[in-house]
Amino acid sequence: MNKRSNRHETNLMRQYMSKTAETVIIVIVIMGTILCCAVTVADAQTVRHVKVSGSASPSNSTSWENACSDLQAAIDASAPGDMVFVAEGTYIPIRPANNREIIDTNNRNNAFVLKEGVKVYGGFPADANDAEHRSPESRKAEPDAQFTILSGDLGIKNSYIDNAYHIVIGANIANGDNTILDGFTLTGGNADFDGGFIIVNESAVETNAGGGIFNVEASPVFINIIIRDNLALQGGGICNIDSNPCFSNLAVCNNTAFDGNGGGMYNSRSNPALCNSELCDNKATNAGAIYNIFSSPKLKDVLVCKNRANNVGGICNLNSSPSLVNVTTYENIASRNDGGLYNQNSLPKIENCYIYDRIIQ
Repeated sequence: MNKRSNRHETNLMRQYMSKTAETVIIVIVIMGTILCCAVTVADAQTVRHVKVSGSASPSNSTSWENACSDLQAAIDASAPGDMVFVAEGTYIPIRPANNREIIDTNNRNNAFVLKEGVKVYGGFPADANDAEHRSPESRKAEPDAQFTILSGDLGIKNSYIDNAYHIVIGANIANGDNTILDGFTLTGGNADFDGGFIIVNESAVETNAGGGIFNVEASPVFINIIIRDNLALQGGGICNIDSNPCFSNLAVCNNTAFDGNGGGMYNSRSNPALCNSELCDNKATNAGAIYNIFSSPKLKDVLVCKNRANNVGGICNLNSSPSLVNVTTYENIASRNDGGLYNQNSLPKIENCYIYDRIIQ
C-alpha cells in the first residue's frame, strides 16, 4: 500500500499481544488510544492451510505440505477459535454463498463467506512451508496483501458481465471481534442486479451493493486489506447494513457505484471504524468516497482523495454523526456539491482534519 504523509506515518497502527495459557489479547492502538477493536480469542484449536496448488481435503489441511485449494471449504470446516492460513495466489469463489455445500463455478452468487470466530490470514508466500511459516506473525510486519487475491472473475476472463456479485460476505455475525480477515486483495466483484437478494446465514444479502465486501448484521475485523476495481449499483467497494465492522490498514481504490451512492463505501444504520486507511480514485453518482445514512462511522488517520461523483466528491452525511480525527481530504470532484464533506441533518465531529475541498452544510 502507498504510504501516507509523514503525519500519517507517525500514527501507524501498532499491535500489542499478550498471551496466557488460554487467551490471546489483541489491541489496536493509535497514539495511545484504543480505536478500532480489542479482540480476545481462545487458543486456536486447529490451523488449516490453503494453497492454489493444494490437493488435500479441508479437514486434513493442517500443514503447508498438506494444504487444500478450497478456501471456502476450509473456512466452513473451521470452528470458532480456528485459523485459516492462505498462501499467495488468486482464489475465485466456487461455492454459492447461500448453498455452500455444492460447487457451482459459474454461479454469480458465489462468494467467500466469513464464519463467526474464524480468523483468515493471507500474505503467506506461495512456497510456504511448516519449518518457516507457522503463524500470522511469521509474515512480514505488514503483509503484502496484493499477492493474495480474492477475485470475482468467474467466467469470461477480464469481463465483469458474469462476475460474482460479491467477493466477501459477512452475514449475521454477532461476535465480530473474533472474526478476522487479514492480508488480502479483493477485486472483480460486480453487484449489478437491482432488486435481487439471497439469504446467507439467515440474513438478506442484496445483489446490487457491496461488490468487494457486503456486511449485513455483522461486525468483523478487516486488517491489511486492499479493495480495488469492484462495481456495484451502490457501495462499489464496501456496503455495510446494520453492521459495525472494524477496518485497519485498508486501501479502497478505483471502485465504482455506477448508479447510486458511495463509490468506496456505503453505510446504512452502521457505525464502522476506519483507521490508518485511504479511499482514493473511487467513483459514484452520489458520494465518490463514502455515503452515510443514519450512520456514525469513526475515521482516524484516513486519507480521502481524488474521488469523483455527480454529486459530492468525498463524504456525504445524511442524518449521520460521524467522527473524523486526523482525516485529510483533497481533490475530490463532483459536478454538484463538489465538497470533500457534505452534511445534511448531520452533526459530524471534526478534529485535527485537513479538508482542502469545501465543507457544505
